[in-house]
Amino acid sequence: MVFFSSIFTGLAFWTKKKPFAALLTGLIIYAALLVGSGILEPASIFQGFILKGIIIVLLIIGLRNAKESQDLMKAFGKDQ
Repeated sequence: MVFFSSIFTGLAFWTKKKPFAALLTGLIIYAALLVGSGILEPASIFQGFILKGIIIVLLIIGLRNAKESQDLMKAFGKDQ
């Protein structure tokens, strides 16, 4: 757990430089953790599914916003 929390902490700091890439990486890692947990313990799929869904939705909204911000920065000639 310490390993994964340090990964997500690192991603949080990375969002200041590359928000889209950091959020996409975070979403992929979180989905992989959910799938791995579901394979090892199938009952965990239904435990906390509302919170898991909220986290996924918020990450997707963040991805959309980061992509829009990235596109605007490119349109104004300010690459990240």
